[in-house]
Amino acid sequence: MDHNLISNFIKPDGIYFLNHSVGCLSYEQELVKNEYFNSWKKKGGFAWEDWLPSISKYHEALSLLLNGKANEFCYQNNISTGFIKILSSLPKRKKRKKILISDLEFPSIILILKKFIQNDYEIKIIKSNNGKVPFEHWEKELDINTHIAVISHTTYSTSYKNSIHQIADKCRELDIFCVIDIAQSVGMIPIDLKNLNCDFIMGSCIKWVCGGSGAGFIWINEKRIEDLTNNSCGWFSLENIFTEDINDFKFINSASKFLDGTPNILPMILATESIRKIIKIGIEEIYNINQKYIDSLISFIVHIKNINVISPIEPNQRGGTLVIKSNNDKNLLDYLLKNNVYVDRKENYGIRISPHIYNTWDEMEEFKKLLSSYRD
Repeated sequence: MDHNLISNFIKPDGIYFLNHSVGCLSYEQELVKNEYFNSWKKKGGFAWEDWLPSISKYHEALSLLLNGKANEFCYQNNISTGFIKILSSLPKRKKRKKILISDLEFPSIILILKKFIQNDYEIKIIKSNNGKVPFEHWEKELDINTHIAVISHTTYSTSYKNSIHQIADKCRELDIFCVIDIAQSVGMIPIDLKNLNCDFIMGSCIKWVCGGSGAGFIWINEKRIEDLTNNSCGWFSLENIFTEDINDFKFINSASKFLDGTPNILPMILATESIRKIIKIGIEEIYNINQKYIDSLISFIVHIKNINVISPIEPNQRGGTLVIKSNNDKNLLDYLLKNNVYVDRKENYGIRISPHIYNTWDEMEEFKKLLSSYRD
């Protein structure tokens, strides 16, 4: 492990466990941020010479992180915009009227489904059981009437890790469009797109990747790209963005045709730098230390009265977040925040704790002491 790489993350004072929300900035990102502004200062509009390659560099970095192809990735400001573009690009199929999703999905994903396609389709929500949705529950609902299945690799709510390979294989068998949300797993859990039989991935670099806000992306299986149309196109979705021929618009023959107007360059630059850093550290290394931290916390918490573990106990079923619940989560949250522990709370689930590579064993022990001292 390269400790210099890890020490270059800039953590807030205290114990930082909010990596499921926003990962920490690094000194390397501060340097590339300054390069961006210096280029702008010195070149003005000619800074585009420096900025334009940032798009392809971002896609290339993502391809290395996730073992995909650069031409299958497309920058998006966030997951919501990417998801809307995916939905609007899909062909309608008369006999397929079911959209499948579970009740553990992030609420805005269900909001988008209800807003944009509810009138044409039935949204079937699979009910979870004890914070889990086993593959058997998906398998029961996936059928020839299903148009799209939307699945989180790791759920935001309980950190349950869905059986995405089994679900994707079943979707492919039944010709169901499979959309996987990796917001809570990218940068934490190893993902190999070449061994994942799905159609679409959507993700963001703000969390475990430590890339900052505004750097989302979609991945489109290259077998699907040619048959899809971006219905919210713009000049950056064109083969030649500087074309002045209003009678002959040619779209890029890659996932980048799902770009639209002028993209936000700085978030891509910051995220690209962070992706490179995460790759150097190693996803396996990050995942292994995270799971050791969580195992250690679980072993301790199960002996504390009035605090329960909500996340799966089994390592193969959980992501990078530990979710706990007490008799009074609001009081526990206030107590932890007052003691400079960065966590948050989801009202229906509990308090989320997400250690990263830059956390330490000393912090784990300090956190345990705080939990043992807590009183309802």
